[in-house]
Amino acid sequence: MAPFLIVVLGAGCLSLLRSDRFDQLAPVRARWVTFEPRARAYVRTAPATFAYLFVLLITTWVLQNSSSRLGNRLLLEQSTNIHELTRQPVRVLVASAFFVPDIWEFLSWLVLFVVFVAPLEHRLGSARTAGVFAFGHVGSTLITAAGLWLAVDADLIEKSVVNARDVGASYGFVALGVVLAAGLQGRVRWLAMSALTTGIAADLALTKGYTALGHVVAFALGLAIAPIVWRRAHVTETS
Repeated sequence: MAPFLIVVLGAGCLSLLRSDRFDQLAPVRARWVTFEPRARAYVRTAPATFAYLFVLLITTWVLQNSSSRLGNRLLLEQSTNIHELTRQPVRVLVASAFFVPDIWEFLSWLVLFVVFVAPLEHRLGSARTAGVFAFGHVGSTLITAAGLWLAVDADLIEKSVVNARDVGASYGFVALGVVLAAGLQGRVRWLAMSALTTGIAADLALTKGYTALGHVVAFALGLAIAPIVWRRAHVTETS
């Protein structure tokens, strides 16, 4: 029910801000009148970001309203583990990016995408932004899965990893984060890159499981594609 309550709460707040009821809200309402057009423009100029978040909201609502057994089964069926990749690779490569395990992770992604990905889409456009996300998500998933398959075949890791649960936006987001950082200028660029590097290193050191390795791969893929993305973006701007 939590995703549904978020929508209802948001709609209720908008209704109050647009109405003339409750004089106590007049100062807030006056600020909202100025802010609302900018908020609308912010959403309208990043359609891919907000469409993606809307789909995440729907899938999260479905999981929240399913039993724990059914929810876990749904997540396993959408997971990009070795078992599912050998059975239905295209389906799980697409579907896995549109599921997150719980409402708290959805809220985390909501903030991160609104704050970081939407501004990147404003600069790059929807097609390039979606392309970087897909490149990071699919590329990292396949490279990580190939490495795990070799490790399992060589008996270097437990075979249970074949059926591990792996869904979410993190691989694509890491690639987008690197591209965003690469597009910054001067000292800010190096601060952003340092923050990303520190976060990836901490994740690798502290997190159990193979997704941390996938984040390293996504970071590398982001570094590889960033010069191409920004070169083409600059060509488009000057043409």
